[in-house]
Amino acid sequence: MLRLKRLRLPEEGVIPMGSLEYVMVYEVMEGDPWDIAIVREAGRFWESREFRAPAGMARPLYHGGGKSIGRLDSEGELRLLFHRLRMAIQGVYEIRAQYREALRTFEGR
Repeated sequence: MLRLKRLRLPEEGVIPMGSLEYVMVYEVMEGDPWDIAIVREAGRFWESREFRAPAGMARPLYHGGGKSIGRLDSEGELRLLFHRLRMAIQGVYEIRAQYREALRTFEGR
């Protein structure tokens, strides 16, 4: 959905990673399919990393995401990865719940 060529900003450069290192990136967006299509067509919207909704949005739109960098060279690091995964999944469910509540409020006007 993001249609980015890379996940880093151009000024961040390239960081070489070893075989035990990882980058976990996730993005979630909840909204009306029409509004999500508007966001997709906004082009540089995502690359700018500024969350200003493009013109024409009709309903609430919720967005969230995160990035973690780590190594898998110890039991503690492996536990940390699973904790990060669990928190990311929980965050997605929270964003979904917030969107549904906002939509109920929006449609109840």
